[in-house]
This record gives sequence, C-alpha cells and structure tokens, in this order.
Amino acid sequence: MEVQEFRQMIEQLLARAKQHEGVLTKEEISAVMPSLSDEQWQALAAFLAEHEIRVREIYDPKESRSQSSLMKELSIYAKDAPLLSMYLQELKKLPKRTEEEEEALFAALAAGDPKAKDPFIHSQLPMVCETALLYASQGSTLEDLIQEGNVGLMLGLSRALAEAESWRKVLLSEVMEAMEQHIYEENANETVGRKSVERAETLRDNVKQYKTEFGFAPDKHELADYMDLDPEELEQIYKLAADEGAFSKEDEDE
Repeated sequence: MEVQEFRQMIEQLLARAKQHEGVLTKEEISAVMPSLSDEQWQALAAFLAEHEIRVREIYDPKESRSQSSLMKELSIYAKDAPLLSMYLQELKKLPKRTEEEEEALFAALAAGDPKAKDPFIHSQLPMVCETALLYASQGSTLEDLIQEGNVGLMLGLSRALAEAESWRKVLLSEVMEAMEQHIYEENANETVGRKSVERAETLRDNVKQYKTEFGFAPDKHELADYMDLDPEELEQIYKLAADEGAFSKEDEDE
C-alpha cells in the first residue's frame, strides 16, 4: 500500500468519524481498510483513541449463539485466565432463560417486584459475554470487557425501565458503551505512555549530545535552552517520563 493511499484512507476515516460524533463501526473501517490483522486493528484502535474516536461493533440478536456455543467459545479464552474461568463456572450455575421468561422478569421488575431484579440481571449476563466477544480483538482482555459490560448493564437498568418498550436495545447500548469507553481509555493511556517514552528518549539523546559538545552534563535550564523548550514544558516532560518509568535512576541523576 502506497503512503499516499494510506493517508487518504486515514483522512476518510477521520472525516467519517467527525460526521458520526466520534464513533466508527468496525464495518465502516473494514470498508475503507479491508483485511487488517489483529495487530493492525489494535494499532489502528490506539491511533483512533488518540483522536478521541471509538470503534463500535455491530451486534445482531438474530445471530446470537446458543448457550452451549457461547460457553464453548468463552472457555477458549478462559484457559489462561483463572478469574474468567471462575466467572464462567458461576455463570453455568445460573438457570437458562427463554426470551419469554426474560420478558416476564422484566415486566415484574417494571411493576415494582424487587425479587425480580437479581434473576433478571442474571438472565442478561450471557448477552454481556457475547457482546464482549465482539470487542475481544480491540486489545482489552475478555474479563475486563465482561466486567465493564456488567457495570454498564447495572447502570443502564433505570434507563431500560424508563424506555420499557425497547429495553433490550437500551441495555445492549449501555453495555456496548461501557466496553467502548474502557477500550478507548485503555488505548488512550497506552498512547500517553508511548509518547512519554519517546520524549524520554529524546531527552536522553539531547543530554548525551550536550555532554559531547560542551564536556559536561546540563542542568534542566541549560537543557531547556539547548532544546529550545520552556523550562516548565521540560519539567513536565521529565515528570511524565518518570511517572511512566521511562527514566532509569542514572537518567534522573544526569
């Protein structure tokens, strides 16, 4: 792929995201950039997070997995994730609910029956797990996605009760929103950390160059003048780099 073609693709994605309030679906991205590997998806997700853009998956309830199929796929992820494995064991103990039973539980909850809340929440946990599988390729662990999705489910319950006719759509939206926000924040933090390391490397290179030219290590004011930076800006770079562990003890001493 030519550099100019790649830049045009990025510009197209950024323009489309701007039209949709900072949200792109995975299908929209695939239409512009087909055949991305998982590693490329994660790199692109980090880039989009840096530009305050979230990636939304498409969930079709008609294509949802059976309970046994869902648990089988989740168990693959749980092999190297003890906490997720424990969670799935607890999930298996819960009764399987039909759509009619879920509707009845929601109706009872909407009517003010407090005993219906826990059974209803439990009935929606498989939906959270299935939604987490959709986002599993965006860099976050499945257990983190499920945890965030469960929080979104709980927080979205009051909105679902207020919009009772579309409660399934409301809860799904809240769960997806929670997962997307988690992925966005995680990628944004990763970007900040990477930039801090890059800045630390730039500082180290300039300190070494200064010592080569003048025969002694500069203090922070001399280094700021040398790099044509404001002293406060240089101090902030030092602080960020130190917070991210980008400096060794020898670097800080210099």
